[in-house]
Amino acid sequence: MPGRVRPDALSLVLAMLVAASAPARAELVPTDCDARARLAWQLLQQGDLDGAQRALRGGRCPRPGPEEGRWLVLRAALLQARSFDAAARGALARFAARAEAFPEDVALWQHLRRQPDPAGDAPLGLRLDLLGGWTSNALAGLPLDPSAPGPRSPFARADLAGRLLLPRRGLWQPSLEGLLSGFALADRESQRFTSGQMLARPGVLLGRDTRVLLAYKLDLYLMNQKGAVLYYQAHRAEAEVQWRRLLAFAAVGWRQFHDADRTRAELDGGVGWTFAPGRRLRLILVGSLRYQLADDVAYDVAGGTALVNGRVALGRGLVLQVGGTVGYDHYVSSGEQRGLELFGLVGKRRDLLSTATATLWSPSWRGLRLGVGYDYARRDSNADAPRSFDYQEHRGAVRLRWTADFDPWAPRATAPPGHVPLDYGIGSRGATMDEERIQDLLRQDEADRRSGCGCGR
Repeated sequence: MPGRVRPDALSLVLAMLVAASAPARAELVPTDCDARARLAWQLLQQGDLDGAQRALRGGRCPRPGPEEGRWLVLRAALLQARSFDAAARGALARFAARAEAFPEDVALWQHLRRQPDPAGDAPLGLRLDLLGGWTSNALAGLPLDPSAPGPRSPFARADLAGRLLLPRRGLWQPSLEGLLSGFALADRESQRFTSGQMLARPGVLLGRDTRVLLAYKLDLYLMNQKGAVLYYQAHRAEAEVQWRRLLAFAAVGWRQFHDADRTRAELDGGVGWTFAPGRRLRLILVGSLRYQLADDVAYDVAGGTALVNGRVALGRGLVLQVGGTVGYDHYVSSGEQRGLELFGLVGKRRDLLSTATATLWSPSWRGLRLGVGYDYARRDSNADAPRSFDYQEHRGAVRLRWTADFDPWAPRATAPPGHVPLDYGIGSRGATMDEERIQDLLRQDEADRRSGCGCGR
């Protein structure tokens, strides 16, 4: 195409510009719009915000069409880097109103929208997890309180999680999250513990810079004991306050068990922090406290959990995910004659639960990832004679994960002939449900503590 700068020559020019001093950059801003956009992104990645702003300013750029969207999304990235979140949100909103944009710019827009507002995901997100493997303790994973280890067994599990965000109405936005889960054991003795779970959490999101979620959660757990039995049902009112990467959460509710003595009122809360100490590392730290009042006072519990989860990009699309938890439960009203009957213990029962997990994920292909993982769980209890409530479990599994995000209101992605994509280094999909959120890890921790056993991993 006459007059167009070749990509290889463009890369050489950019390398020379980036290596130059700051004053020289101000004088050597290229006139070609593609080159200016690439230079602006490179300077932005290096932390030279003034240089990136100069590259985007003046000249005859952007040209009418998708390039106007590129300038909007690059300015939004620059504004976010300067912590001008309100102005960045305005630029992102103007980008969303465009009819079409380059595919990589749409992906960057999705990524940027998620940075100050983790609730600002695509309107519809789905994640399907299929697991198959082997466990050293078949009772680990069930809402029981076993005083003896279960048999070894192969197992299979399927989880389908989804979230729906309806269009915002002023400062509030309706939301819905859900989960369908099934768990089966191959060991004949344990097949009666085949189980299923359904979660539904409708709510409303309030605010912009600081987001508040008010929600109701329904949790139903069924187990195959001479036919499907509703083993428990839970009804909870939940609240979350999100500011940047900090999340504070609290909930109060009631959980009715098939075993009426364990039916209880629940109160819990805590804080979580998501941050990236390096370009290849993403960490989540969570601390929580809980108090439970059961119909049988021997099951009253006060406790807490500390949780860490890390996601490491190894290169070539490989991802290593590691995590661990430590949880303490004090049965505050146990002991005496009732404690002796239930736990074989005259004093107060105390449990310490620790878990560790590691999964290696393959590169993503059309939303699919293959993973190989190992989980370990251990409970140490002072209720260890004449029956022992100590236990440990080793679990290995092969995992298949499919994720998809849908946004019918996003600009239409278009790539005209001769278009040379700008590699932003975030992939083609932008923000998806492929990464665990604090809420996902809290749900996992709740499953781990269903009975104090390593449930639900």
